[in-house]
Amino acid sequence: MTAVKTVSHVPVKGEYWEEDIGIYVYCILSRQDNVKLVDRMLLGIDNRFPIYTVPYENLTAVVSRVSLTEFNPERIHEKIEAEELQWIDRRVRAHEEKIELLMQDHNLLPMNFCTIFKSEARVKEMVKDNYEKFINILNKLFGKMEIEVKIFCKKENLKNYIKSADEKSNTPEKKSDIKSPGLAYILKKKQEYAGEEKMVAHIGEVTQTSYWKLEAVAEDACLNKIIEKKSGDRELVLRAAFLVEKKELIGFLDQLKRLQKRHEPDGFTFEDRAWPPNSFAII
Repeated sequence: MTAVKTVSHVPVKGEYWEEDIGIYVYCILSRQDNVKLVDRMLLGIDNRFPIYTVPYENLTAVVSRVSLTEFNPERIHEKIEAEELQWIDRRVRAHEEKIELLMQDHNLLPMNFCTIFKSEARVKEMVKDNYEKFINILNKLFGKMEIEVKIFCKKENLKNYIKSADEKSNTPEKKSDIKSPGLAYILKKKQEYAGEEKMVAHIGEVTQTSYWKLEAVAEDACLNKIIEKKSGDRELVLRAAFLVEKKELIGFLDQLKRLQKRHEPDGFTFEDRAWPPNSFAII
């Protein structure tokens, strides 16, 4: 059982540090979710400080203290502009890891990376201002999880698949029938162009039908932006998120396996991962 450590006393500025300190918010829980206490302490994204909770009425914010020297919007933007992606990636992963640990045992509303306030009072004010929205979203997400599905395509495999299908269904023209080198070149280019069109159409058909079939066994679904298309010799052709009832997870994964088996011969692979329900926690 993963749980959150609360602390009876958190030092104020001047006791253990000199720099400005902010309150980093990981997620919002219902207080009825009963955050358990454990003997070991779960450290926050700034690993000098533990994770603890800030309650407000029937909700609880899971937070930790962070250095505002390191964690502030200006510094984050500077790192992005300087393309120090490893610095960003490490901290984003740490943020996700904390939420994923909590997600194992709790129904939660994840907050965005680097959601920081100057004080616990401001955290409570934020929860108060969004109280009804948070309650409604938590109710929507109760008993559900987000499954991200990525579909990759090996273009060379798909090209060979389409070529093989064409050869089976059509009688190719004999090279000896074409006397002119110019005509032969034009025919070759025409065939290549037709092949490219067929590949685009086939990718569209596979991604669309796969999305619909998975959407049919999910509570909700949405398409996510593709940031990097290339992954080795594969190209990412679909990135989608599905909100799935935990009790229906096996059925969803079975459908995913059927799609993988169906489309493996034409060069498609399916990957899935459970995430905190960020895509459906729209405030």
